Parts: sequence; structure tokens; C-alpha cells
Amino acid sequence: MVTDGKDGARERRAGERVDRRAAKAAAHAERRARSQEQLRAYVEGRRIRRRWASRARRRGLAVAFLATVPAGSAGLVLLGAGRGAGLVGLILFLALMALGLVLSTQLNAATRSVPAISGSLDERQRAEQEAAARTGHQATTWLLAAVLLAALVLYGSGTPVPSTVAAACAWALLMLHVSLPGVVLAWTQPDEVTEDDEDDGAAADR
Repeated sequence: MVTDGKDGARERRAGERVDRRAAKAAAHAERRARSQEQLRAYVEGRRIRRRWASRARRRGLAVAFLATVPAGSAGLVLLGAGRGAGLVGLILFLALMALGLVLSTQLNAATRSVPAISGSLDERQRAEQEAAARTGHQATTWLLAAVLLAALVLYGSGTPVPSTVAAACAWALLMLHVSLPGVVLAWTQPDEVTEDDEDDGAAADR
């Protein structure tokens, strides 16, 4: 009888643990779904779509973002150039990293390069993103090969490479690898027809 009571208590506790885990998983899934919906609403919102509907604007955004990569790399290189220059390099790198993060966020929103909303894209948009990803990753593969070749040549000639230069190259390659698909989309996608344009067209027809 006592054994049966202990077994029953253990089963109840095990059942409660399972229920708690299930409740936590459900709450996590709900929060994730809500977060994805908020992100989708932001990316597809009228304000963002109107701001980046023009291909010329998207290209300007892509160029501005790309400019932060070599400039930030220069800041990293300055870290090894002495105390005063090192402080300037650190400030420059941190400022450009923050600016690059802001521009990258806008670039991803402008081109819908956000994994969380990929399920809501139509077939054409998914095909464009897949093609841009292939192009971007091929470009970074060639860049990586060029950097490795240069490193081998320098190593073979006995030329020392400062650690800050190596860090700058690694940071630039990482940023380009992550962002080039969005840059390709910003450069190639045509002007977007927004809801405002459709409303203007409907008003003109009337």
C-alpha cells in the first residue's frame, strides 16, 4: 500500500513536470510567433516599403553600407599603430560598426532578407533571394581565396603580417559574406509598386 502511494506520487510529479515543460514550450512558441509577426509587420509596413521602394535609394543604401566595411577595417588596422592612433582607430571602428549595423538592418528590411519572414514570401521573391545568396556567397568565396593566396605569398616571402591587419581582413570578409546577398538584391530588384502608388492609380482611374 505504501509502495503504491509512493509510485502514485512519483507519477503525479512526473506528469506535472511534463505539463510544465509542455506549457513552457507552448509559451515559447507563442512568443516566437508573435515576434515573427511583429517583424513581418515592420518589414511589410507602408513606411518601410515606401522608404525603400526606389531602386536608386536601395542602391545608395547598399553603397553606404559597403563603405563602412573598408573604413571599419582601417579603424582595426589603426589599433596597432600606437597609443594615440589606437584610440582613434577603436573609436572609428566602434562608430562604423554601429553605423553598419543600422544600415544592414535597413538593407535587410528593404530587400526582405529576413529569415523570420521567409515563409510569407511568394515564389518569385524566394527565387530572387536564393539567386542573390548564390551570387553573394560565390563572390565571398573568390575574395576568401584571394586573401588566402595573398597570405601564402606573404608567408613564403617571410613578410610579417600584423595581427590587426589579419583581424581587419577577417572582419571585412565576415561582413561581406553576411551582407552581399542583400546588396545584390538591393542592386537588382526593380522599383517596387507600393500601396500608395496603387491608391494613386485607382484615384486617377476614377
